[in-house]
Amino acid sequence: MTISPMRVLQAVIYLFVVSFPSTAMAAMGSEEGFLGDLPLVMSASFFEIDQSKTAGSSYLITNEQLENSSVRTMYDVFETFVPGYQMNYHLWTGPLIGSRGVSYDSNSKTLFLLDNQPINQRRHYGVTTELNTSLFGDIDRIEIMQGPVSTVHGSGTINGYVNFIPKTGRKYQGLSVSAEAGFVEQLKKVEAGYGKDFGNADVYVYVGALNSKGFRPTSTTQDKAGVLNTASVAGGNPLLEDHSYPNYKACVYLNSGNLKLNMFHFSYWDSTNFFSNWFGGVYDLGWYHAGLGMHPEYTINLTEKDDLTLSANVLFYDAGFWDKGYDSVGERGELWCSKEASYRGQVVYKTIQFPGHSFAAGFNYGFRRFPENDAFFSEENSPNGWESANMWWNEFAFFTEDLWRITNKLNLSLGLRYDAVRYSSNIGSDAGDHDIADRNHSHTAPRVAGAYQLTDNSNIRLSYQQGFRWPDAAQIRAMVQNNEAVLGLIQSSVVLGQHQYIRFLKPEIVNSYELNYTHSLMNKKMTLDVNLYYNGYKNFLVYNNAEGTVVNVDFASSGGECIVNYEVTPKTDMMVSFAQSRPQRFTEDDFYLFPFTNTARDKWTCTSPYQFKAQLSQEVGMLILSADVQYYSALDHNSGAYRTLHDPAIWANVSARLDLASGAMIKFVGKNIFRNEAPNAGWMTGYPPLAQQPLEGQSLYYVTVGHKF
Repeated sequence: MTISPMRVLQAVIYLFVVSFPSTAMAAMGSEEGFLGDLPLVMSASFFEIDQSKTAGSSYLITNEQLENSSVRTMYDVFETFVPGYQMNYHLWTGPLIGSRGVSYDSNSKTLFLLDNQPINQRRHYGVTTELNTSLFGDIDRIEIMQGPVSTVHGSGTINGYVNFIPKTGRKYQGLSVSAEAGFVEQLKKVEAGYGKDFGNADVYVYVGALNSKGFRPTSTTQDKAGVLNTASVAGGNPLLEDHSYPNYKACVYLNSGNLKLNMFHFSYWDSTNFFSNWFGGVYDLGWYHAGLGMHPEYTINLTEKDDLTLSANVLFYDAGFWDKGYDSVGERGELWCSKEASYRGQVVYKTIQFPGHSFAAGFNYGFRRFPENDAFFSEENSPNGWESANMWWNEFAFFTEDLWRITNKLNLSLGLRYDAVRYSSNIGSDAGDHDIADRNHSHTAPRVAGAYQLTDNSNIRLSYQQGFRWPDAAQIRAMVQNNEAVLGLIQSSVVLGQHQYIRFLKPEIVNSYELNYTHSLMNKKMTLDVNLYYNGYKNFLVYNNAEGTVVNVDFASSGGECIVNYEVTPKTDMMVSFAQSRPQRFTEDDFYLFPFTNTARDKWTCTSPYQFKAQLSQEVGMLILSADVQYYSALDHNSGAYRTLHDPAIWANVSARLDLASGAMIKFVGKNIFRNEAPNAGWMTGYPPLAQQPLEGQSLYYVTVGHKF
């Protein structure tokens, strides 16, 4: 009998809570020379550093902010709390992340982490269902970095990263339970968490599940624009906010001295999207993502000033879609799915032996496997799989970082990382097996950043850092299937209009330059942040519809954000932000390959050039009231047609939370209370039959009840 490692790891997740070590040593703390009054950021460096010293713009969203606002999903977090982000929608991939003007039909440009463990699947599209699933009960805080941090995290941080910091049993002791109901989509959600502090160890266990039937809007923006009769979908208009098959997540987070062990398992089904047959008809489509992961980490205290940290990442991932077809109302349909297995070990040495310096160096080695037409967690998978790429690759990296405190006011951050990848000798696709001629690739990513304290209340930062990302397995597959050449071989000559292209599929790179200014006023009750950036993208990987394959393009994005946080009273907090972005360096050739700007190439067509966000919270006794609003300016399109699809959008949400002395809680949330009908921007907003928005003028309402024991 063969015992699958999957089954072993699943058993460990559910049983490990009752058996864990209880002795260890205290690890070396954060980089003391960089600490200040602001919160610490743990993911922008190999050391925890003061938020005012990070390279680039970082945002910290706490559990308290999540609980006391209208935020329910990661989609909402980006929309509510992060300037410069604008969530998009796409009929095929669903929710999309738009960051500082750049939106694409895939979320693979943003790296997602759980306590510094990469949790992006690298086969196709990055995260999708995770953005719409409201199972947040295990999260203590969320770190979001808008600049690339490849010197720390390697491939993937083209548009920054999102790091979920889990709860600990020491901070969240006891049992907490909650249940939520959504009235429009008939949502039901339950969550439970338990934390225990044993003195020399602590553990936090979480389980959550949700189900919703979804709703069909009475009309859609496409109908109003007269460009698509969505009534041709099975059952009427597209089914939105549908999680009609169980979504669940289970996690165990253990800390015992110098040992840390995180384990998680999730399964998400989401059909807030639909597919078009390109001839005027649409039908419901759903995404399926499931994962099982483990992240052990152990720190050895060599001396009082030297640490050695050993860690490992293990992730098994299924990703695919369920095709409900035209006549399968209320049925899940056929699942088309493929799997990925990834393993990585890492060693990091850190020292503060040298006066004024905090130095780190290390290496990691890992490998990824993409078996063809198979799934780890579902037995319903179609034998055809979905865009399977029967291949593998190995990864190696060496990195070093020096945080240098030159004076009490001037700090410098230097980083350098070398990454190498080796691909399998061949790749399987629907078109058969193909050889990969150029198997070995490498990249070196630098970072130089400085922070200077102008006064006791003001700080300025300047940074240059480079991000990069290897192509995903499905992108390599697309090149092989369509061109029979990949990674260094010349593709077929392509003619679009009067333009001829001979291109290479290369790892994409972003060179990011950023200036940040922070100033506090009124005894630090008010904080002003100003960010200016210029991101130059080289070999940006995009899917080109004209050719039906993946291509590289070059362009740039520039703009800025202004953020004001103001403690009006000890019980009243307010945040207001403004952001602007515009395209740069779009050549006429690249415009034909990547038409995400107007014909003048000075405005985006998939993200708004201007955005305004505001959030207000008020504590009244045991009641906490919150309201937030987002304004996105009108989109500029290549033609004057279908203006309904490009109007300004205003989203408004409210919440009220009542905490009772007994430990009971009740919360109300209203989403889109002004019934905004302007659609979300999207990757294909310029082609109206494929434009979609998630609510279609519908307001949504939720009530949550809970208790802490």
